[in-house]
Amino acid sequence: MARRGSEGKAIQMILDAKYKNPVTVGTVKPAQSDVYQLIAYAVRYNCDNLFLVYPQFKDNVRWANPLASIPFDVEGRTMKLHVLNFDITMNDVHLLRERIIGDIGMALSEGNVNDCCTIT
Repeated sequence: MARRGSEGKAIQMILDAKYKNPVTVGTVKPAQSDVYQLIAYAVRYNCDNLFLVYPQFKDNVRWANPLASIPFDVEGRTMKLHVLNFDITMNDVHLLRERIIGDIGMALSEGNVNDCCTIT
């Protein structure tokens, strides 16, 4: 999913939802192919804010969003990949929607980098 700014302006963010666990042995590690896919979208659509969104697995309940925010350079541009997870078993879809919007906003406003994440 790509989100355009108001009045058809440039794309502000690209989100890609996956149904797999991004946490391996205590480390957030998105699949390399998923990262490459988002980079291709980012280059094509000239967008620097990328999100991989996962369901929250029971082993990941202790992890808070963003699981990771990783800056990287592509073609002389600095992009940032944010990794998020959400409890998709929630009965209240409106509350889930608000959490997703809030966590995306928080990830965009924070400049932190989570050292527990690995991209290879």
